[in-house]
Amino acid sequence: MNNMRKHVGIGLRLLALVLADIFFFGYIDPVSAYAVVVILGFVLLVVNVYVLVSLVLSFLARLLPLGGGLRKRLKFAVTGFIGALVAMQSIGQLTLKDMFAIVPLLILLAFYLSYQHKEQSGRS
Repeated sequence: MNNMRKHVGIGLRLLALVLADIFFFGYIDPVSAYAVVVILGFVLLVVNVYVLVSLVLSFLARLLPLGGGLRKRLKFAVTGFIGALVAMQSIGQLTLKDMFAIVPLLILLAFYLSYQHKEQSGRS
């Protein structure tokens, strides 16, 4: 019964997100909207990407042994990467050179965070 409530709660959250998407992206004109409204649209887009990445990783966790911490870090890293690409593209600053610069920096960040996590676990 508790598992059923969990699935209903997730379904209601997804329904609320879809309704927010329909309302926001259906009724807002980005050309004539204020900058704050466009920023809210970007935040809503990033939330959608986060939910999608979360669902994909939840499915992959059934096939591959992904720990909870790794899955959480992957969710934030992939969402941040896609959000950064969308933000740079929307202001006209995304080039192939930028993509080749972002990917190695994200890999370095992942190694640094992994090292930092191991150091903190060793102290505890």
